[in-house]
Amino acid sequence: MKRLMLATEFKNLWREKLILALFLTTSVLALVAFFNAHYFAKKQHDVVLATQQMQQQAIQDAKAGLPERLASTADYKWWEDPYDLRGQAFYLMQNYATKAPLATSPIATGQADVLPYYFKMLIKEKQHIVHQYDYVHPLSLLLGQFDLSFVIVYLLPLLIIGICFNALASERQGGQLRLLMLQGGSATRLLTYQLLLRSALIVLPFLSISSLLLITIREQLGVIELLSYNLIALCYSGFWIALTAWVNSRAKSAANNAATLVTCWLALVIVVPALVNTSIALLDPTPSRIHYIDSLRAASDDAQKASEKTLAQYFQDHPELTKNGSGASDYATKKNCYD
Repeated sequence: MKRLMLATEFKNLWREKLILALFLTTSVLALVAFFNAHYFAKKQHDVVLATQQMQQQAIQDAKAGLPERLASTADYKWWEDPYDLRGQAFYLMQNYATKAPLATSPIATGQADVLPYYFKMLIKEKQHIVHQYDYVHPLSLLLGQFDLSFVIVYLLPLLIIGICFNALASERQGGQLRLLMLQGGSATRLLTYQLLLRSALIVLPFLSISSLLLITIREQLGVIELLSYNLIALCYSGFWIALTAWVNSRAKSAANNAATLVTCWLALVIVVPALVNTSIALLDPTPSRIHYIDSLRAASDDAQKASEKTLAQYFQDHPELTKNGSGASDYATKKNCYD
């Protein structure tokens, strides 16, 4: 009876051309999602590698030009001299703080497209983020990257719902379920076989293709990460299969099952996360920007007063640096005093 149920269900799906359509759909989703996230991570990796090469090249150039600089008697301004500690630390340093993408980045890009992944470091000030990033359309940042996690979270449940919503309902409406039960079959068993077979045609090709791509292209990916990815995807898909089984077991029509499952998808995937984010914003709101600006100005005024006090104490200890007794000083003297 078990083989007969599976064979009959497989023939019905093959007759309706669903097997080929599902395989092509899941294959295209796996390929597009993987390569989109993979090339995004590769672009970030190339930028990080370029910054590291730039840093090493600056060190080599400094080493190569050191003898000529020591032999020169020209008057170099300290802020233009890479061999002056002040000029190197405040303006000319080529050191970068980088965060290379992980091996699992094709699975989930996360916020790597909006958070900085390389930064030019100076002692006094950091290079502004806007000056080192390409302009991106805001809608693209809002939608995020199309990666494997996006397919798993949003699209796989819809595919499972689309293929499984009429399980058992069509047999019940066509009278086949009554004949099956007269032959000793079970409605629960038939529903289980239908859901497992139909969902396997969606989940297994997707996981097989994506895992194969991760193994062959992302060579640094570990076994634990790969197993975790497959286990999480199977558990998440199992939840939607169980929810579909519960809805179909309520002996409603196929249209009613489809409406109920789509409503559940909207509620769990779209509405609930939006409500959670709204609740967080209401319970712990972001401080007022006006209050932030006022606090920043007050702190800047206090820092300015402290710096003037330090400068006055510095000139009191070094009166030879003052000009005509007025307390005036050039920029370099003030910078040495403050820093």
